[in-house]
Amino acid sequence: MGFFPVSVNVSTLELRNEYFIEVVKLILKETDLHPQYLNIEITESVIMDNFDLNHKTLKELMNMGIQISLDDFGTGYSSLSYLNRLPINHVKIDKSFVDGMRKDLNKKSIIETIINLSHKMNLEVIAEGVEMKEQQDCLAGMGCDAVQGYYLVRPLSTESITEMLSKKVFNT
Repeated sequence: MGFFPVSVNVSTLELRNEYFIEVVKLILKETDLHPQYLNIEITESVIMDNFDLNHKTLKELMNMGIQISLDDFGTGYSSLSYLNRLPINHVKIDKSFVDGMRKDLNKKSIIETIINLSHKMNLEVIAEGVEMKEQQDCLAGMGCDAVQGYYLVRPLSTESITEMLSKKVFNT
């Protein structure tokens, strides 16, 4: 079985831990996971907790080849000056925008703007909380790079994921 991406949400306390980078290195070594397959997900509020220290930590992770995603984009600080300074690879559009985008033209406009801005900054865009084919189709039409949510797969147990991977049903 080959490698597949693994995303891990990281809290303020974890990112602030002086041994965080060493712990990540140790886990990569113990699991034999290549850094490019690890995606660290952080929210805007986590970054803002101590911007300079967190920026340094994220930059070090990125220099190791680890992917960084800004999770729940649009629900926190959403400052364009910070977005420009962050060492990130992906912007994840929060589910709250996806939920009403087909009925609320403002939400759809915000999503389109986030996608266009992110692409101009060479960032990939992932939409969270996609629950219907119509949402996926609409997002694809706007140029969204990837989606996640119940429409694709509901949360699974470890046993179910292992079974899917062994049958190569889960393609990445």
